[in-house]
Amino acid sequence: MACSGCKKTTMTELSKDKLAYLWVEHSNKMWRTVYATPIVAVPVIAGWFALHSEGEATFAFLTAFLGMLLMIVQWAIITRMAQFDGAFLSILEAALPDFGAPILRLNGKLLAQSVPLILLLIFFLLAIVSFTFPFVETGGGS
Repeated sequence: MACSGCKKTTMTELSKDKLAYLWVEHSNKMWRTVYATPIVAVPVIAGWFALHSEGEATFAFLTAFLGMLLMIVQWAIITRMAQFDGAFLSILEAALPDFGAPILRLNGKLLAQSVPLILLLIFFLLAIVSFTFPFVETGGGS
């Protein structure tokens, strides 16, 4: 049953303050996700190293492959969050001061998306190393 006295708030009726608040909150969530990405990667790297050092090339490869899948998911999540962040920013852009172009044109969206892609590349290299370079333990003196 619809509320006859209720008014639906539209995007144009939201105040700039409310939009700014939403943008800041969403941006904080996106960056917390970006910062968590290496924390997800460290156990995968540690697991890969442990398995590789034990000569378990297949399991080391599977660990690196799992890491690649995790980073693809992280990248997709961060990319979607960056889209929302950009939508909020485009609405508020006129109210913000001109900060000029970012250094080397590396804006926040590009930097945020690059973190899981760099880790994806690292996991890809670990997957190759799993079979190409067997772990050789170097004994310390006699």
